Amino acid sequence: MIIYCNAKVPVTLLPETFSKACGSEAFLFDPAVTCDIGVSGDRILAVALPGEGELQGKRVDLGGRMVFPGFVDAHTHIDKAYSWNRAPNRSCDFLEAGKRFEADKSLWNEDDLYLRGNFSLRCAWAHGTVAMRTHLDASDQVSDMVFSVYNRLRAEWAGRISLQAVALTRIDFFTEPSEDGRRRAERLVDRGAEYIGAMPIMNPDLDQQLDRLMALAKDLGLGLDLHVDENNDPSAECLRRTAQAVLRNEFPYPVACGHCSSLALQEPDRQRETLALVKSAGIKVISLPMCNLFLQDRKFNGSEREGGTTSTSTPLWRGVTLYHEMLERGITLACASDNVRDAYFAYGDYDMFETYVQSLRIGQLESRLAQSPQLVTSTPAEIMNLRDFGTVEPRKRAELVVFPGRSFNELLSRPFTPRQLISGEEFRQAELPDFSELG
Repeated sequence: MIIYCNAKVPVTLLPETFSKACGSEAFLFDPAVTCDIGVSGDRILAVALPGEGELQGKRVDLGGRMVFPGFVDAHTHIDKAYSWNRAPNRSCDFLEAGKRFEADKSLWNEDDLYLRGNFSLRCAWAHGTVAMRTHLDASDQVSDMVFSVYNRLRAEWAGRISLQAVALTRIDFFTEPSEDGRRRAERLVDRGAEYIGAMPIMNPDLDQQLDRLMALAKDLGLGLDLHVDENNDPSAECLRRTAQAVLRNEFPYPVACGHCSSLALQEPDRQRETLALVKSAGIKVISLPMCNLFLQDRKFNGSEREGGTTSTSTPLWRGVTLYHEMLERGITLACASDNVRDAYFAYGDYDMFETYVQSLRIGQLESRLAQSPQLVTSTPAEIMNLRDFGTVEPRKRAELVVFPGRSFNELLSRPFTPRQLISGEEFRQAELPDFSELG
């Protein structure tokens, strides 16, 4: 057994008994505990305060540095990723992003999808991610090819990154009143989809569409993972309508809703009503802070927008959903990468620590510092139903990320310093792939 000594671990990622060691006022500003982590094979066997355990084995001193469990990224798009160079979104606008993405699909083939998908996973692995859920294009033209490549990647990466797939398309793709939607869903499940995804939009038939979608998913025994309200329109209430549909249909499987941006622009009473419905329905919310910060609240002069120039004024809001209000009510909330270097988000590298730092800063989560590491570890693991990941506890996978900082303040002040990665009883080397590999 290897004992990783003097590891500084966020207290909310440790067994509950460790919270007793954190009664001082200083803990409010540095909610982490120094402990020893005993590892055998690929599993954590024990976690103890220094000097309190009877751990026997080779000791490796981490010097009081901050340690997180491997990151869990619950909302990605590896089929779109790393396509910015050939499909740039010049206006950085949501509508143009969709046009650029559709045009780029004409260049997709299995070699291209594999190259970009494998590059995505290598980046994520090098940054310390151990599990990912990816939305994959489920349109008839490309779905067979996309899922064929996904299954190849899932097999090749088994034991390193645990992958899940969501079949993503328009909601009417699955809910039109014919057998076509069911046949499409069944075919996608046969090809490896584990969740039904859709992008509901406000329309007179929305309630009926959600009812049909949930009836289909219930018959297939699948959960839902939806893109909702990714805009700055206060009248967009797909999150609210989804929660009502879950309750109306007594839908028994997990439902995750990504984005939920417009909720932040609604009247406070309406927000409270919607949050109560979301809580009652058990909906899990996944915020995509970097992508929403990039796309939302861009303003254009009409003559300039078509030309793809820049915004004409400073954005006034951050594009993210109601972090504090959700956490206050006990609504499950995670943050994830979303798009990476494609038409929807120009930047990123599947670095979940970057997602964590940006989430904390954008959402001003310093007042919830103890809860904040859960957004990219234990909570997305819960959403993905991954019992082996997300915390530093006995029986969990011993995939750990070691940072140079010895406190939250040091950690967050130098977020891009090199980190060390632990896999089981040894440090692992994982180099980032060179961008030149993308051509």
